[in-house]
Amino acid sequence: MGGVFLEVVGDTGGGAADVFSAMVPKIADYRRRPPGERDSLFDRMAHTWRTSRATMFRTQGRSTGTPWPTYDQTGEADWYVFYKSIVLDRAIGPLDLLRWDGTDRMFRSMTDRTHPWHVDRREPARITLGTRHPGAHQTQTGTGRAPSRLGGHPIPRRPLLGIGEATRANWREDLIWFARAWGAELGEQLTRAQAGALPFARRR
Repeated sequence: MGGVFLEVVGDTGGGAADVFSAMVPKIADYRRRPPGERDSLFDRMAHTWRTSRATMFRTQGRSTGTPWPTYDQTGEADWYVFYKSIVLDRAIGPLDLLRWDGTDRMFRSMTDRTHPWHVDRREPARITLGTRHPGAHQTQTGTGRAPSRLGGHPIPRRPLLGIGEATRANWREDLIWFARAWGAELGEQLTRAQAGALPFARRR
């Protein structure tokens, strides 16, 4: 089965997570909840991720810095749009990119943590987020062709793993919150100036 995944790693060198690890070495597991808190760092980061994916779909990729091509810019403009309008029994609009009424599996698999294709795997210093949707890899990379019943057009590239400045900023805030939540016990806090940008790597 296909899919796309994003890894956020706390041990890649030179990033904010490494600064944090050096400052508070007793916290070796970002899955741990700080004293008196209901969330761990990874709980917050996963929530930020799901919210950012919903925004990505709503803005058709613009929130990640890579706007998705619209139907009239791709080979989908002909048979695919016609077929989809029949299935949905309505005119197709710009917000329908990658979304279908009813199943809506691509969207839900990236925004609903209970969806069977949603990916949220956690290790002490690594969280992997994404989707196991079978068409996600082709959508992410713009490879392959649509089924013949949908027109057989080349699949346009619409990145699903883009981060965007808002998500980066929110993850910095998650990291700052986590450091401060542990601050009283460990005598260390992460300042905004030290937060920087979280290291991350894409994996297909």
